[in-house]
Amino acid sequence: MKAKVIKIFFSVVLLIGLSCKNEPTKTEHRAIKLTAEDASCIEAWLRIEVWTKPSTVILQKGDSTIATLQLTTMDTVIVDEGLQPSQTYRYTAQLINPIPPVWLDDNLTSQVQVQTMDTTSHDFRWEIYTLGDGTGSSCLYDVAIINDTLAYAVGEIYQDYNKDYQIYNAAKWNGRGWELMRIKVKLTYESSQMITDQDPLKTIYGFNENDIWVVSSAGGVSHWNGTEWEMLTIPYGEGPGGANKLWGTSSEDLYAVGNNGLIAHYDGSSWRRIESGTELQFLDIFGATDPKTGDQQILAVCTQNYPGNRGIYSIKGNTAIQISSYPIQWELFSVWFVPNRHYYVVGGAYYEKRMLTDYQWKKFYPPTRYAASSIRGNKINDVVIVGAYGECMHWNGIGWRSYQNVTGLGNGSYASIAIKNNLLIAVGENNARAITLIGRR
Repeated sequence: MKAKVIKIFFSVVLLIGLSCKNEPTKTEHRAIKLTAEDASCIEAWLRIEVWTKPSTVILQKGDSTIATLQLTTMDTVIVDEGLQPSQTYRYTAQLINPIPPVWLDDNLTSQVQVQTMDTTSHDFRWEIYTLGDGTGSSCLYDVAIINDTLAYAVGEIYQDYNKDYQIYNAAKWNGRGWELMRIKVKLTYESSQMITDQDPLKTIYGFNENDIWVVSSAGGVSHWNGTEWEMLTIPYGEGPGGANKLWGTSSEDLYAVGNNGLIAHYDGSSWRRIESGTELQFLDIFGATDPKTGDQQILAVCTQNYPGNRGIYSIKGNTAIQISSYPIQWELFSVWFVPNRHYYVVGGAYYEKRMLTDYQWKKFYPPTRYAASSIRGNKINDVVIVGAYGECMHWNGIGWRSYQNVTGLGNGSYASIAIKNNLLIAVGENNARAITLIGRR
């Protein structure tokens, strides 16, 4: 009687299955699936999906077994290291003794091919420009590349200061040289306002040639709309006063970070402060969208020179949360990353990790003995760092190269760097003169 019930039960199940869908295919009932998530020049990200857990999986590269994995989740990402640039690798994942047994035996394996990235070129042609005539302490704080023949640098540039007592607060690059500029901002005090073009500009961010933002030392904000610089009126005590860096996705989604724990967001109509819970100085902010998931990540770093405190914050909407900086013991000045692939934070020392959820940062050692002030990149295989004494370094996917023998500054440093395609621009100061460094490939 018991056997008959079981037989009837399976018959009913079979009839229901046939009435709902066609005969199942091997693809629909694959017990294991291996996909290529991504690849750098020397790494491959492989996702393994299994239908049962726990599972034992053998992972092969070519004909060689590289790992036997005891998986306790049904979705796991594995990183294979030590690869070569611009190569194709074949990976095979095999499920061993699945529980419960899988009836499609030939679906216990899955294969995928991975093409690693090629390296980028280390071959830059360098030009160094000096702005300001030494009549004042000229310095550039930030730079934005718009396209191959348009860039802006901001700061304070003294030219003939002894004659007219005026300074320039910006410079425009046209692909051949720099033109000094004065950009007006509106400063708001408790009961008064003042328009000035003498306030040094601390940071700049551009979305395109008709959509560029600047913030001054005293918190004035101006926006280039393609025709003129619009001066924003900001109520006293609000907005990005004391900002050191800007980042955003559009003019309706713009962030500023700065002194005394400043984090502020502009939504296209007004600025709103975001509570950070710290009084440290935020020196950099960077964000990017994960192309696989569409999730946006925004990170900001803050520090103070003494006693060397530091922090790393994740910003989501109008919330800022401090995340682990363990075991970093040095000041942090800049951050750059590719989401869920590689994260860098630099300053008094250099640190990296792969996943944001990884608790520990790993120290790395580029070819320098100087502190870093700024890091930016095009892709995971095209990253640049600048810092003290004119240090400038490039990661091409497999190694770092220093250009300090060409870019070095005897008594100065680069404060900020931008890279876009094959154009690199760094700005800073040397011997009380503003400095711009142009690198072209």
